[in-house]
Amino acid sequence: MAAPVTLHQPTRRIELRVKGSKFIGQVMPVSDHEEVGRILHGVREELTNATHVCYAYRLVHRNDDLEEFSTDAGEPEGSAGIPILNILRRSSLVNVVAWVARYYGGTKLGIPGLISAYGETARRALERVRTKPWVVMTGLDLTLPYPLADRVKGEVEKAGGVMVDEVYAEAVFLKVNVPKKGVTALVKLLQDMGAGMLQIVSDGD
Repeated sequence: MAAPVTLHQPTRRIELRVKGSKFIGQVMPVSDHEEVGRILHGVREELTNATHVCYAYRLVHRNDDLEEFSTDAGEPEGSAGIPILNILRRSSLVNVVAWVARYYGGTKLGIPGLISAYGETARRALERVRTKPWVVMTGLDLTLPYPLADRVKGEVEKAGGVMVDEVYAEAVFLKVNVPKKGVTALVKLLQDMGAGMLQIVSDGD
């Protein structure tokens, strides 16, 4: 099986017309269910006249379990969600959601026609996209004094980590995701840098 990859950024939107029906689709990177929900809510609010908004996602959780989900959203069973999901599988994509909205054009396509149209829309959205290797990440919650903030953020960035949240109050609170492979070395470096003034809690603790 090919090594999993994910997207740098959302794909371009694709429009496909089949016997009067219009299909619009896109694939977007996501990190959790909440982000999936926000994206789909935005799509439904924007494309209010779409007859169906079908989608599929693949999410890897912190315990490395892969979750897959798809929905036909009122289309005949197996005619929309699974074809979209299969495109993600063939591309080895994880932590992404693919959605395809349909505007019914008055001519029934039949299940084979729907399978082809939904799958083809998702496939075209992934043409010529840039992917990156998917890396297992570990979450860290950091509490530190203000003078250390820039140095700590710099070390997190050098380690390939990403900032999830920042709160500046009586102290600085940082929530970061860092590659699991190098988390032990990074934690030791930050502890040495903090000299007892930096608290670290891992989501694995």
